[in-house]
Amino acid sequence: MLESIYKQLDKFIALTVSVITSTLKILVRSKFGLKLPPATGSVCSVLGNGPSLNTSLEKDIDFIKKNEMFCVNNFIQSEYFEILMPQNYVLLDGYYFIFNDTTHNRADIRATFELFKNVSWDIKLFVPYTGRNSYFIRNLQKENKHIKVFYFNYVITKGFKWFTHFIFRNGLGMLQCENVLASCLYLAVNRGFKKIFIFGADHSWHEQFKLEDNRIMISDVHFYDKQPVKPILVHDRINDKKVTIADCFLSFHKAFKSYQVMKEYAASQGSEILNASAKSYIDSFERVEITQTKE
Repeated sequence: MLESIYKQLDKFIALTVSVITSTLKILVRSKFGLKLPPATGSVCSVLGNGPSLNTSLEKDIDFIKKNEMFCVNNFIQSEYFEILMPQNYVLLDGYYFIFNDTTHNRADIRATFELFKNVSWDIKLFVPYTGRNSYFIRNLQKENKHIKVFYFNYVITKGFKWFTHFIFRNGLGMLQCENVLASCLYLAVNRGFKKIFIFGADHSWHEQFKLEDNRIMISDVHFYDKQPVKPILVHDRINDKKVTIADCFLSFHKAFKSYQVMKEYAASQGSEILNASAKSYIDSFERVEITQTKE
C-alpha cells in the first residue's frame, strides 16, 4: 500500500516538474503564432526511407500517389522523387541546419541541397523554427521559388497528458522525435489528416550494426541505395564524441516511445495512424495491407 502511494506521488511530482520545465522552454524557445497549411483531404501517405519502401512502391504506388504525400531527409535522391512529385517534405536532423559550404559540407546533405534547387513543382518544406537562418534554408529560399517553407516548434514537451496535448495542438511544442518520421506524423495530425498511412518505416537499425574494437559500425541502408552500403563508424559529429551501445539503445527507446505518444495524441484529435510498411518493427500502430483498406 505504502509502496503504491510512493510510486504515484513520485510520478505526480515528476510530471509536475516536467510541466514547469517544458513551460519555461516554450516561453524561451518557441515562436508563437506559427501556422501550418490545412490538409487538402482526409488521407495522406508518409514515406520513410527504409529498404522496404521499394516493396511498397512496387505494390502500392497507385494508392500512395492518390494521397497527399510526406517525404523526409534524402528521399529527393531517389528516382521516385520525380515520379511521385510529393507535396510535402520534412527535415528535422540538426545536420541539415549546421550544413554549409566550408566546415560542415557533408556529401549526402550537399547532394540533397543541390537537388532541391531544381525542384520544378510547388512543394511545402517543413523545418524546425530554429533552422530558419541556416545556410540550407536561406539559400534554398533564394534559389527556388517553388519551395514554400513552413516552420514548427521542435521544443520537446513533457508532463501530464492534458498539458502535452494542449501544447501539441497549439503548435507550441512537440513530442520528442528521435526519428523524423515521428515529426511527419505530428505535422500530419495537426494539419487535419484523419487517416495517415506509413510506408517504409523499417526501423531495423539494430540489424545493421556491429562492434569493432568497442566502436559501433553501422550500415545505414535506405531504399534508394544503388550499391551495397559499407559499414561506417557511428560518431556524434555535432558534439564530437564516441557513441556507445547504451547511447544507441537509448536512442532506439526514444524513437519507439515517440510512436506510443503519437498514437494517443492522434486519437485525441480524431486521427488514425496505420502502418502499411512491408517490414516494420513499430508496434504502436495497427498493421494493414493496402488491399484490406477501403481507401
